[in-house]
Amino acid sequence: MQLLEMVNSLMRRDRAGHAKGLRARHYNVVPVGPRAGLIQWVPGTVPLFRLYKSWQARQQTTEGAEGGTGARPSDLFYDKIMPELQAAGVPPMTSRRAWPHQVLRSVWAQLAAETPRDLVAQEVYCSCVSPADLWAKTRAHARSLAVMSMVGYVIGLGDRHLDNMLIDFASGEVVHIDWNVCFEKGAKLKVPEVVPYRMTQTLQASMGYTGVEGPFRIACEKVLRVLRRNKETLLTLLEAFVYDPLVDWSTDKSDQAGQNIEVHVTLSLLASRVDEVRPLLAATLSRARLHLAPLLQGLGAWAEAKAAERAGTREEEDLVALLKDAEERQARVQWLQSQGRERMVKCNELQPLVEHRWGAAKTSAQEAARACAEAAASQEFALRAVLGGGETQGGTLGGGSIAGFAAAASRLAVQEVSPLSQFAVTLGLPQRGSNAAALTQQTCAKLEDELRAAQARAAIAAQ
Repeated sequence: MQLLEMVNSLMRRDRAGHAKGLRARHYNVVPVGPRAGLIQWVPGTVPLFRLYKSWQARQQTTEGAEGGTGARPSDLFYDKIMPELQAAGVPPMTSRRAWPHQVLRSVWAQLAAETPRDLVAQEVYCSCVSPADLWAKTRAHARSLAVMSMVGYVIGLGDRHLDNMLIDFASGEVVHIDWNVCFEKGAKLKVPEVVPYRMTQTLQASMGYTGVEGPFRIACEKVLRVLRRNKETLLTLLEAFVYDPLVDWSTDKSDQAGQNIEVHVTLSLLASRVDEVRPLLAATLSRARLHLAPLLQGLGAWAEAKAAERAGTREEEDLVALLKDAEERQARVQWLQSQGRERMVKCNELQPLVEHRWGAAKTSAQEAARACAEAAASQEFALRAVLGGGETQGGTLGGGSIAGFAAAASRLAVQEVSPLSQFAVTLGLPQRGSNAAALTQQTCAKLEDELRAAQARAAIAAQ
């Protein structure tokens, strides 16, 4: 920027007056560190590449997919040159340095024919309000192109792609940015820059009907005359840049230096492309947000519906399980009812047999009771017969007890032993001596046992 300020000062002080009114529009740069600084914003300017992209967008709108394309210039270049190289027999992996010049010229002619010459001229024309305004802007545009082209040629300025050239439609002037590739550093790129400055058919058409043979040529001559006349001043200023230890201006052809320059150029192009598509991305993002809100609502409703469906499915499964359990229980109840009916039928079948057996058992019990009564009577009769009468000192046998009977038998035993012994033999009692009292006690105990047994059988039979 110091160089441009010096050039503007020299042209203002030109004693011959030939270069008055010429200037190189620039901007301020304030370094704050070895790799950082502040760059002034250039207001009211538009990159030339944006004009090209706007034309592509209009082509797509007016002519459709067949006539217009939104491809990048590099894509258009490779789409055309690859078939040409294949037709010329050039291998695909051949370096760009070895591409035939004839093929390159043919592809350039095709691309130039597809791009309108008056692209920039039409934009300048549309920014004017009168013929006088158009003449002034066209003249200022041509003169600014001349000044920047000559200054760039002198200092070896490169990397002049469409994003590094801005145009101010308010005045028609051209502003160059990104001055990193200076002092013939463009010669170290993979594809060396050999042109002194950028001058395409579109820029020629933007300078009016005279093209390069009008104000552009006159301004170029005046600028070169001023630069030659003040070459000592310019060399003194440029030596400070050449010997600056922070910048390498050497023209060494080493691969590392060339790669560094290519990386810088690629990054600058990428930054310009990002700046270009940033408004489009912002608009796309806003539209996406507008469409995303109902989509999120729809997704929420769908998720709720799926959750309700899953809940309904679980409830349905629970109901099916309950119905299945109820069916199983009903089947078991039916089985139990059938078993009950079968057992009822069996009970009905066995009831006559039970009643018959109960009658037989009752009859047997009655017969046993009568037999026991008869046995008791016979035993009583036998005791009376043994004792020789029905009365004793203690009373009758039938009305007394066995104990009374035993006492009477004991008293009689001391008098008569033979009948009692005979009765003991009849009952099956053992006779271990001639003691009548002991024998009488044994007989009475035996009679008591048989009488209790007879009474128990009679009670059981009565039940």
